[in-house]
Amino acid sequence: MLRKIINLAVKKSRLNRLILLLYYVVRKVIYNSADLPEYEDAVNFLDDFRHDPKSCCYRDNANQDGIAQYNLDIIVPCYNVEKYIEQCLDSMISQKTSYSYRVICIDDGSTDRTADILDRYAETNSNIVVVHNENKGAAGARNTGIDMIESEYVMFVDSDDYIAEDAIENMMNAAYENSAALVQGGYVRVTEKGRIIKRNRQKTGKLNIQELTGFPCFKVIKSNYVKSAYFPVGYFFEDSVMSMIIFGLLEKNNETFYGIDKTIYYYRYKPKFINYSELASNKAIDTLYITRQLHKDRSLYGLKISRRYYEFILSTIRLSYSRTYMLSEEINKSIFVMFKRFIEEEFREFLYDNNKKTALEKAFLENDYRLYVLSCNLEQ
Repeated sequence: MLRKIINLAVKKSRLNRLILLLYYVVRKVIYNSADLPEYEDAVNFLDDFRHDPKSCCYRDNANQDGIAQYNLDIIVPCYNVEKYIEQCLDSMISQKTSYSYRVICIDDGSTDRTADILDRYAETNSNIVVVHNENKGAAGARNTGIDMIESEYVMFVDSDDYIAEDAIENMMNAAYENSAALVQGGYVRVTEKGRIIKRNRQKTGKLNIQELTGFPCFKVIKSNYVKSAYFPVGYFFEDSVMSMIIFGLLEKNNETFYGIDKTIYYYRYKPKFINYSELASNKAIDTLYITRQLHKDRSLYGLKISRRYYEFILSTIRLSYSRTYMLSEEINKSIFVMFKRFIEEEFREFLYDNNKKTALEKAFLENDYRLYVLSCNLEQ
């Protein structure tokens, strides 16, 4: 947490470029270049630590465009959430809206009372559908919901969160009135007991793709796009399919993105120790694996490589380091080596063009691991 606060303060003060340069020079004078593994050694080392699932997200959506039975389907993956699921369900069945909607709850092999609670709600609420699965993880549960879509738009809700009482009405009004394929609203972070920690506002009006958040929640999306891709199974950070595939499909078809300045979603803030335990586990390496896999999957959809997309990948690599920095230096060096090869092979035309280079690009060009670390910490 202290590291994040310091990095944010440096960026806000706009001193990060100067600090990055000075610190880099001092490090170069004091230390020799960090020893790095060969590419194949890096691949094997990381694979021994955590195997790459190589799970494709592609879903053939041909002949699936039947007549929509509902305006909206809400997909809710559920696993051992007996403490929260009633509030989540109550927030959806009490919606003040004229739109037809259905709540698809996927019980992902829960071992607590979650399944019983879901069945009880389904018995008295005709717009709740419950499916009981063996445990497949959040991606597998969402994919089961995707297979059941019979609506024009889709929304994802996590089962320990809840939505505002007029969320559906506000989101769907904006979608239809603006012919939008995606509508994004504001959200609120709350504590376990519902106390508001932070409001995240969303401007009203048309948005560009850079203004979309990669979270599946607090959005409604045209169902034909959601039905075009699965959440890749076996990965941590499976939500990346939103920004790397679904948003790309929307952009490819020149669809409209729209924002509304309304609180749509209440996100239950998780204790910090949970996040840190995840960062310190081998799951953190999935940030590398899923970036490479989803980039590969983009070709199946005919999504092209552009400079904007290249810059997005660079920002994703910086984000990836924030997920892996708690792992050993040996692991992070291997990740650097693999990202370097990835950038050189897939984005060579941009890496070696005459544009002014960022510190991260220089790190790849100069094979400089320390500059990579600094750029991920300090560069915008």
